[in-house]
Amino acid sequence: MDIEAGLYTLDEASGLTGLSIEALRKRVTRRKVQAVKGNDGRVRVRLDNGAIAALKREGEPAILTGRPGGRPDGQSKIISALEAALAETAAVRTDLDKSRAEAAQLREQIAATQANHERERTDWTAQLAAVRTDLDRERSRADRAEGVIEGMKAARSAPSGFAAWWRSVREAFRP
Repeated sequence: MDIEAGLYTLDEASGLTGLSIEALRKRVTRRKVQAVKGNDGRVRVRLDNGAIAALKREGEPAILTGRPGGRPDGQSKIISALEAALAETAAVRTDLDKSRAEAAQLREQIAATQANHERERTDWTAQLAAVRTDLDRERSRADRAEGVIEGMKAARSAPSGFAAWWRSVREAFRP
C-alpha cells in the first residue's frame, strides 16, 4: 500500500501507523517524529512512507517482531479510540458552548437594535405629526391671505369699502 507522504493529524497518523495518539505525542516529544502546529491550532505530524512503515513495525506485538514491547491483544487501540472520542467530545462541547455564547450575544444585539429602531420610529412619527400640524397651520394662513388679497381687489374696485376691508384684514391676522 503506497501512502502519500505529508502532514497528518494525530488521529490520521494513529490510524495509519497503528500507534495510539499518546504514543505519537511521546515520539514528537522525543523528536522521533516531526510535528507542525497548524493555523487551526491542531498538531500535525510529518510522515512519509518510510516513517509510516517504521512506526508500524514499532507498534507491532513482540510475537511478530521478536522484540519486547508492543500491544497486548489490541487493548491500546481501544483505549486510544476511546481517548480520541473523549477528546473529540470535549472539543465539540467547547465549540457548542462558544456557539451558544455567540448566539446569546447576537440575540442581545438584535434586541438592542430593535429597541433603538423602535425609539427612532417613534421620534420620526412625532416629528412627522409636528410637520403635518405646521403644514396645516401654514395652509390655513395661506387661505386667509388669499382671502385678504381677494378682499383688497374688491376694496380697490369699491371706493367706500376701504374701511370694511381694513377691518377684515385686522380680524384675519389676529391670533
